[in-house]
Amino acid sequence: MLAEYKESVFADPDSFCEMNMDMLKTHHEASWAHVMRVAAISEAAGKALGLNEEDMELLKWSAYLHDVGKLCVSSELLGIKTEPTEKQKRQMQDIHMDGTRGILNASNLSPDLKEKILKVVMWHHELYNLSDDMNYPRGRGGIDYSGRDRRETNQEPSILAKIIAFSDKLDRAINGYNNTDGDHPNLGNLEERMSKYMDLDNMTADERWIFDNVVEEGRMIFEYGDVQRDVYKQKAVVL
Repeated sequence: MLAEYKESVFADPDSFCEMNMDMLKTHHEASWAHVMRVAAISEAAGKALGLNEEDMELLKWSAYLHDVGKLCVSSELLGIKTEPTEKQKRQMQDIHMDGTRGILNASNLSPDLKEKILKVVMWHHELYNLSDDMNYPRGRGGIDYSGRDRRETNQEPSILAKIIAFSDKLDRAINGYNNTDGDHPNLGNLEERMSKYMDLDNMTADERWIFDNVVEEGRMIFEYGDVQRDVYKQKAVVL
């Protein structure tokens, strides 16, 4: 897998994202569809929150790459139709984390941009994982989770990591697990269902502000019928 990146070098982040989305769609379409929905929600929320142009670009690239490590997970394991067992989930997570680092580090993105994207992507995985006995990927036995992309315990996660983390969990709440088409969104009791994944009662005021914007923008993407969804689906071919 990583040899393909060394042979197909992209210095342009939009091209790099597009290449990875094309490969992910071929490898596991449901994961690709999830990434596209998370990217759409994240971008809409970023605009609603008033992010500047530079942050919007980093948010876009990080959202498209937040699950890039799934390219290294077998399509059979990714294709499980129900919620994975704890053992399966940990296997996916471990390969995913190593794959994310490997793919980004093998790219020809600028070192500064690699570090920025890796921090957003890796930090979003650490946030609000109430179903794990340890925050993934921190503290996992047998895994080397060290380096510049590791968030120290006294570091505040970036707003970009929070937007993607909330968008990720929101898509799971709206569309379920391994849903490819997104044509039957469940918009009822969103906050109650998202509480499965995160502790809503202990959010800071700033986190609640971000969360509310993500939920509202995500709801709007799926609430307005086929026209709105068609606009969203066009993002599959136009980054």
